[in-house]
Amino acid sequence: MFNPFGGQKPNPPQGHPQQSYPQQGYPQQGYPQQGYPQQQGYPQQQAYPQQQAYPQQQQAYPQQQAYPQQQMAEDDESRDYRLEAIDDVASFDLWNDLGAYFLAEFRIERAWEDRAERRTLFQTFGIRSVQHYYQVKATVERFMQSPQAQQRHGTIHDMMHVKMRVTQDFLMGGLQASTQPGGKLAGEMEPVAGVTLESWASAMAYIAQSGTLDNVLRELAIDGPTWEKVSAEWNARMSRDTTAAIATAYGQAFVNGSTGRFSGAAQAGVANMQAGGAGKSLGGEPCTMEAWIEMGAAMEAASARGQDPQAALAKLGFTIVDYSQISSWWSANFANNAMRDEMRLFNEHTRLTEKYRAKYGL
Repeated sequence: MFNPFGGQKPNPPQGHPQQSYPQQGYPQQGYPQQGYPQQQGYPQQQAYPQQQAYPQQQQAYPQQQAYPQQQMAEDDESRDYRLEAIDDVASFDLWNDLGAYFLAEFRIERAWEDRAERRTLFQTFGIRSVQHYYQVKATVERFMQSPQAQQRHGTIHDMMHVKMRVTQDFLMGGLQASTQPGGKLAGEMEPVAGVTLESWASAMAYIAQSGTLDNVLRELAIDGPTWEKVSAEWNARMSRDTTAAIATAYGQAFVNGSTGRFSGAAQAGVANMQAGGAGKSLGGEPCTMEAWIEMGAAMEAASARGQDPQAALAKLGFTIVDYSQISSWWSANFANNAMRDEMRLFNEHTRLTEKYRAKYGL
């Protein structure tokens, strides 16, 4: 029987799981996201006998039995497939908080080459060694295929959506923290000649919507040369920030500072994409996904031919500000729904992307 709470009852023989070295797959950041990453296949699991229903209350974790193979050095990279065939969830509660495991897995695999950090994370999550990590990982993969997991958490796609969202929230939270006072980029967020990143982004949004530079200078109480200095420095800071935290903050401020027919949708998208913002309502879609995808393809084709992308958008009845605002909403909607309903949204996005790339000769 499958024991989700970490008991040491062997499962029916499964052979040696074909698991690869941990992959550091990172959620895609930045907007818009055209050409969603190719979805990887899920591990092929053998069918299990009918599982017993999960208890409704969380049980205490039983004391883990020691195995000779688990006494290996912490940094031994070898695999113990016999061990991996035995269920062990370490400190995780897969029934009540599957997302906590996914986040731990992401953090461990991202730090895999930094052995000191990896050891620290192992200790944090009750993992004894590399072999134990793979044992827990194999247990979770079996759990996700079980009827109990699908009763509790939905389909595999629903569970992968949870994984995508918790890692995205973790990354976004880190970006936000890095630009706050005390963060590693706090100095890079200091105003330039008295102009904050938010003020500069709002001014750029105003200019993008046919506002005049004279009005911007008057509002900011600076002259033309100072404006050039401000713009050059903020662009330089974004260029040297390899984390894209400043560019992300700029994009959010640009959207929030813009007006227009899709500004409400854009602001809803920005709020939803903040760490912990998944529960915030997006409201109705600003345009169809098909229209949004065609805009991206039209601009890409125009750029490839040395033409003006904004002119290509104008032929479709949209401006570059419209596209930026619409992309904010659709990016958030993707983060929320791409993996749901048997990947319906993801598959439709793929189909439409292929359609319009063919139409525009990409």
